[in-house]
Amino acid sequence: MKKEEMIREAFIKLMERIEVQSELVNSWTKHLLTTQSALVIAMGFLLNSTIYNSSLKIFFIFFVPAVGILSARMLKRIIIRQLQWEGEYIRQIRNLEDYGVPAIFEK
Repeated sequence: MKKEEMIREAFIKLMERIEVQSELVNSWTKHLLTTQSALVIAMGFLLNSTIYNSSLKIFFIFFVPAVGILSARMLKRIIIRQLQWEGEYIRQIRNLEDYGVPAIFEK
């Protein structure tokens, strides 16, 4: 394989990886929004419910927001990590510019 073909193949693979990372970020963001929406609905249900055991209701009123906060933090870390990988692939493409690949991302 010639050097130019290898560089072109590397460029194509990196662009594919960037596309995959973008799709993963979108997927995780949808998951985050869905989870938070479900927890808001659960909290609304708890506030409007007439549970006779008030200690159980108080427990769930604190438990549901705690789950929401923890899940949001975990998913935020996952999304940030996926974006870091996408940035790494963009940096690798910038390194290919030294071999004559046209610049497509601004520095």
